[in-house]
Amino acid sequence: MLRTIAEDRLLVPIGSAVLNFAGLIAVNEMGEFIWNELKEEMSLDRLLLRVCEEYEVEPDRAREDIIKFLDVLKSKNAILEESNR
Repeated sequence: MLRTIAEDRLLVPIGSAVLNFAGLIAVNEMGEFIWNELKEEMSLDRLLLRVCEEYEVEPDRAREDIIKFLDVLKSKNAILEESNR
């Protein structure tokens, strides 16, 4: 669950996720945007398109940043591993 505390955006585990989620994750504005987009299942390419529409960022840089962010989320068990990107 995404929570804003003061001016910090934090991903916080709730319910049974507490058992698998390894701590809190602080996210920036783009991380919050990506997290909210992930509420609906979508491909990496679709997510990349959405990020590029929302922010002035080069697609190659956005793809690299999205993959890094998703890898962090996966390593903390905040999202499930996807079989292909």
